[in-house]
Amino acid sequence: MTAPAHASSTHERLVPLIVHLSGWRRGESERLASDSIPIGASVDAGVRLPAGSSAHAATLQRRGATYELIVEPGNDVWVNGERVDRIVLASGDVLEIGRGGPVMRFRLRPPGAGDDKSPTEVFADCWECARREGGSVMSRTGTFAAQVPRELATKTSRGFRVAVILMLAVLVAAVSFLAGRTLSVERRLARQSIRVEGIAELMTRAEEPIATSGEVFERMVDSLQAGLSSAAQRLEALESQSGAAARVIEAAMRSTLFLQGAYGFQDSTTGLPMRLVIGPDGQPLRGRDGIPAVTTQGTGPEVEVMYTGTGFVVASEGLVLTNRHVATPWSYEGAARRVAAQGWRPVMRRFVGYLPGVDAPFDVVTVEVSDSVDLAVLRCSGPVRTVPPLQLAERRARAGDEVLVLGYPLGIQAMLARAEASVVRDLEGAGDLTFWTVAERLSLAGQITPLASRGIVGQVTSSTVVYDAETTHGGSGGPVLTLAGEVVAVNSAILPDFSGSNLGVPADRASVLVRRVGSR
Repeated sequence: MTAPAHASSTHERLVPLIVHLSGWRRGESERLASDSIPIGASVDAGVRLPAGSSAHAATLQRRGATYELIVEPGNDVWVNGERVDRIVLASGDVLEIGRGGPVMRFRLRPPGAGDDKSPTEVFADCWECARREGGSVMSRTGTFAAQVPRELATKTSRGFRVAVILMLAVLVAAVSFLAGRTLSVERRLARQSIRVEGIAELMTRAEEPIATSGEVFERMVDSLQAGLSSAAQRLEALESQSGAAARVIEAAMRSTLFLQGAYGFQDSTTGLPMRLVIGPDGQPLRGRDGIPAVTTQGTGPEVEVMYTGTGFVVASEGLVLTNRHVATPWSYEGAARRVAAQGWRPVMRRFVGYLPGVDAPFDVVTVEVSDSVDLAVLRCSGPVRTVPPLQLAERRARAGDEVLVLGYPLGIQAMLARAEASVVRDLEGAGDLTFWTVAERLSLAGQITPLASRGIVGQVTSSTVVYDAETTHGGSGGPVLTLAGEVVAVNSAILPDFSGSNLGVPADRASVLVRRVGSR
């Protein structure tokens, strides 16, 4: 069978080039000059084949600008996968002499051109070699991947290799420049930053996320619900055993505030706020010791430490009693005191309150802080003036008195654990929520209510009332009530290692502070 000839429109005397793609000569190229070139194992052949091949398998005969392949009788030759008897070749055709025999590629080069390959020819030859090698796809791919770099480095023109080297040099220089620029930025930020002892401990609290979606949220709620179940059972028992206690709790709840605060720091000299240093990746920079880098320059977020507490209304003018460590938490927080000792002035960034049954938060301002006991008076706007104030007892508590403690222990997390299932589902679907927006949503859903616990007064001194009603952090500043509904103390401290006892500041100390504010 004779395959159709490849047409040619030019008679330029191009020079044939044979590239061996298999066998012992694989990778070699040979330039041919004659108009008639025998192919075979004969020593007189223009294209020598390995021993064992036909002595004269075919002939390349010039036909105008190219060559015609003429197969000798009794020989099998394939061109581009088709068996032929004679065919006019085109540059790039692949010849296979005998099934499974030597494979070569026919190319034409202009007179004076070298034997160098173009990148396209390198990829084509390497792929043909890998395909002819056989084996698995992975094996052929490995052969191809190994041959391409070697061929590009040895078979292409010097100009191409120089261009590649220059491109690699430019790439390396660009990467080095960017790396150096990033390092320079980090060093500049580091020079501007200030190492502040204690800030890492405070930022651990400030960075804690509110888990409000997926399995993390469910696990948090389940854990807290388990922890609060016993408290809820005690409250139910308390209400069933004493109608007076239930009435006191119901009345006092309306006047017991949930407090949310966030404080930061200012430079004592310039008044500029402490900010986090943000690196090129948009994340806060930390030193090798893990301490966050802070500065008074730039536009990084201001450092904020968030917390919660409890307070209660004591006067119709919007006055609220709480602890000093709720109104000015940096006074009691060891890490905050260490930061302040390094020249930073604590400042309240935001301070708001919530009342049960009120949809929105309202601003809270500290107006008086006691120098001698853990008490402070706040002034609130809006709905605080509409709820009945709790009455401070005129007589001191006595050992053996029963007391009720109201507050918001564990803050937002406890309210999430006690929230109705539908509210929890709504929060799960609300996406990422912040410390502030979770409280706002709980308030809108009517889920902000204090917890109550019951206990016995164990000891009374001029500055302290000790009782065993259970509570925990977040309940600080809550009222400690008698069964008659009078406040005998302001809940202040937890003593977990002292039989579960808690401490409160006596009501007579609170009365002195409230009268001082009222006389202004």
